[in-house]
Amino acid sequence: MALTFAKANAKGVILWARSLDQLEAVKKEINDLYPEVKVHVEKVDVSSESEVDAAFQRGKDALGPVDVAVHNAGVNNDVTLLGDAEPGDWWKHFVSSAFSW
Repeated sequence: MALTFAKANAKGVILWARSLDQLEAVKKEINDLYPEVKVHVEKVDVSSESEVDAAFQRGKDALGPVDVAVHNAGVNNDVTLLGDAEPGDWWKHFVSSAFSW
C-alpha cells in the first residue's frame, strides 16, 4: 500500500509497525524507486492511544499535514474455531481489531 501511494506521487509516507526492520526495508524500497518521496518510519504499538497520538504528532512534524491515514493493524493468531480458541488469544485479536487507535 505504501508503494502505491509513493508511485502516485505522494509527498510523504508515514509507516508504523511493531518491527522496525520491516519498516526500514519498505523505506529503502520506496527511496530506491521514488527518491522524491519522504518516508518516516516508527515502531508503534497501535493498541496504545498515547503511543499513537505521539507518533502521529512526530509524523506530522517530520512530513507536514496528513491527508490520508490507513489502519491495517491486527493480530495473526492461529486460525481455529471460536469454540476451540483460548479466550485470551481470542480477546487479544478482538481488541487489536476493534480498538487499535
